[in-house]
Amino acid sequence: MIPANARILTINGGSSSIKFALFEMRDLLRQVLEGRVERIGLPGAALVVKGLHPADNFLRPVAAPDHTAAAGLLIDRLEEHIGGDDTLTAVGHRVVHSGPTYSEPQQVTREMVEES
Repeated sequence: MIPANARILTINGGSSSIKFALFEMRDLLRQVLEGRVERIGLPGAALVVKGLHPADNFLRPVAAPDHTAAAGLLIDRLEEHIGGDDTLTAVGHRVVHSGPTYSEPQQVTREMVEES
């Protein structure tokens, strides 16, 4: 049974950015928030967020010297948006494997990780 306040977070980490989208699961899956930390490790890093409500939308300069700091910024923003009563039901991360073995989307397995 899916909880009434179910949320799904998707993440796409790149070399200098982390993008995310937050979805609510009700009768239909609905995107409620999206954003990114851009220019990680570079001057001019920023947190950009867009949501369903005008109060959710902003672009803010941030200190993001590395991906750990950038992830912390995203977690803080998500905690502000979700609040204390709701939780994440699932998190998905896009992983790109640059080889000929895996050309279709699939779940990451222990064997797959050991191959790389």
